[in-house]
Amino acid sequence: VAIAIMFDRASQAFGKRLQKYREVSHG
Repeated sequence: VAIAIMFDRASQAFGKRLQKYREVSHG
């Protein structure tokens, strides 16, 4: 279960970072 939670947290952080990058690239 701990692994699943960690994976979820990691994927969430990655998604946020990707969204920020998209916003910056689009201006």
